[in-house]
Amino acid sequence: MFSDPSKRQHRFRLTAAVTIGALLLAALGLTVANSVQGPRLLDAQIDPGATVEGVGGRLVLRVDQTVADLTADQVRVTPVVPVEPKSDGADLILRFGDSLRYATTYEIVAQVRSATTGAASTLRYSFQTPDGAFYILQRAASNAGTDAPDQIIRSVIGSTEQRVVRSQPRIEQFAVADPVIAVVTSDAAGAGTLTVGPVEGSEPPQTLADNSDISELKSSGPSGLLGFVLTPLGDPDLGGGGQLHLYDPVAGKLIKVSGFDGKPLEPLDWAFVPGTTSIVAQAADYSFYLIDPLNGTPTQPLGGHSRMYGFVPGSTTLIV
Repeated sequence: MFSDPSKRQHRFRLTAAVTIGALLLAALGLTVANSVQGPRLLDAQIDPGATVEGVGGRLVLRVDQTVADLTADQVRVTPVVPVEPKSDGADLILRFGDSLRYATTYEIVAQVRSATTGAASTLRYSFQTPDGAFYILQRAASNAGTDAPDQIIRSVIGSTEQRVVRSQPRIEQFAVADPVIAVVTSDAAGAGTLTVGPVEGSEPPQTLADNSDISELKSSGPSGLLGFVLTPLGDPDLGGGGQLHLYDPVAGKLIKVSGFDGKPLEPLDWAFVPGTTSIVAQAADYSFYLIDPLNGTPTQPLGGHSRMYGFVPGSTTLIV
């Protein structure tokens, strides 16, 4: 039995028409849905440690549409904190007007509108600030033996609980770039050793330098970097002394910092710029420079000054 070719062709045309119609309806439905759907949150970027250290901490909410300009009354922060919102394309940037509390969960609710379609939506995001841990070096008793251990003790603001995170003889310096801690110890002859490892002690510490004079050990805090001035002892082939190094614990990368002339920097003084990976260093001729070895941006001269007094708390303003 043979089918009629004209009927087969008719059925094919009918099926194709139904399929095309369904696709058109689906596309139309998606277009309508997108036109009435407001911006949706994709992800967020914040450094909680920076928000408790001073005014001006930022939260960046990334959404799937360009966001129209909004005012402070369209953003609610719980617990209450003054906030300055700014839309930048598909980013909503919120700058806090006060420093935040330690060990507190903050909830952000923002009423936003698409700059393209005008559709409105509510964005919600929450984050936890750090617990306000601080560390102190407790020396061994003066009548103890020369090998009696010093202790680095961790405490938390508002708590009486204390915990020993390192116990070693002759601890000279330490710096914390949470979740790691760097510790400088000396031997009986005065030669220094620098080790870095997890604060919690979950892994053995790594030795970054030994048989050296190690000074000015510092942490960048929220940026998670460590820096120190290193003078190798007993090996003239290693070159001159007092060279500034940075260490990135995440990448496991040790960087020798170069000065304006491209040579290893031997600073009189130096400091991390708060909340950044940049440093300010004072060279031997009293010239100041802004350097960012991690990002490779050009070194900027800052003029000559006799002394550096540090940064204004909660800002990147340097006092000289």
